[in-house]
Amino acid sequence: MVDAIMATSSVPPFMPIGRIRGIAHLDGGLVDNPPLRKLVETERQGGRTLLLSTRYGRPPPQAPNRQVVAPSEDVPVNKFAVGDAKGLRHAFELGLRDGEAFATTLSSA
Repeated sequence: MVDAIMATSSVPPFMPIGRIRGIAHLDGGLVDNPPLRKLVETERQGGRTLLLSTRYGRPPPQAPNRQVVAPSEDVPVNKFAVGDAKGLRHAFELGLRDGEAFATTLSSA
């Protein structure tokens, strides 16, 4: 699981190309942000999808069998803001709150 997460978070030239079993994998945002083409293939076959968005106020398109989850407020940092401890803490805590809120919708379904 760690290899998969690291590989699909790979953003060359900032990070090395991630590999899973020798096959290169990159952050999906480099090609299709979010990866709607792949979701549509799964959804057309009746599969359910979960799209986790990092964007506030610009939700991706809804579709049958697609659950979209996005931040409840603007995230004050970007993915390369490694030196902004306060902003990163806020983003982390927002993620925890939003994750807990989403989890409650699952238990009531």
